[in-house]
This record gives sequence, C-alpha cells and structure tokens, in this order.
Amino acid sequence: MFDRTVIRQSRTEHVPYTKTIIEKKAPTDESIRIYDEMRQKAHDSVLLTLELKDNAFSVVAVVERRMDMFALSCFYKFSLNGQEFSDSFDIDKDLFKDKDYNKFLEKLIASVSEKVSYIISELIARDLMKIRLLDRLS
Repeated sequence: MFDRTVIRQSRTEHVPYTKTIIEKKAPTDESIRIYDEMRQKAHDSVLLTLELKDNAFSVVAVVERRMDMFALSCFYKFSLNGQEFSDSFDIDKDLFKDKDYNKFLEKLIASVSEKVSYIISELIARDLMKIRLLDRLS
C-alpha cells in the first residue's frame, strides 16, 4: 500500500536573549519618612510665591532659600503667546528683612522685561534672516 517513506530531519535552534526583570517594591516606612522630611524642607524654603496674569502674558515667581549657598533665589516662569520660558536670579537678603517688597518687585520686573526683550529680539533676528535668505534665493 505504501511504497514510499519520507523522513524529515529538523533542527531546533535556540536564540539567546536576555530578559530584564524589574522588581517594584512598595515604599517602606523609612522611605516615606524621608520623603516627608524632604517635602517639608522644600516647603519651608519657599519664602514668597507671586503670580501675575494677563490675557497674553502671565508670570509665576517663587522666592526660596538656597541651603547650599545660604542665599535667596527667585525662580520665575512666564508664558508669552502660549510659549513658556523660565529663568532665575539671586536676591540680596536685605530685600526681605523689611516686609516692603517694592525693591524685589522692581528687580523681578527688570529681570522679566530683560528676558522678554531678549526673546523678542531673537525672534526679530530669525525673521530678518529668513527674509534675507528668501531675497538671495529669488
């Protein structure tokens, strides 16, 4: 009935691979305590938070005590036409001895206006470069 026999030989090849197993552990009581201490120190270092808003322009500024240099720093972020920019500057401690923040506000306004004028001049320079490039190509 069967006059032919077919025998196939097959090879099994093993492809080496490495599998990375990431072990995720629940936080321990010690790590939670350290996290709470760090959060409290960060909260204590913030001296003043200021927020100014307008339709096209908004500024958020935070004054904090820097422990590494025993100085005060102001970090601010502002949005101009939907784009966000940030910068910082150092503050003299004398500005916060009195509760009169006018000198601080003057310094903040000067720093923000300097940054805004730099950004606007950079945008104007880019546009001028595009115009010059288009003039050369045509």
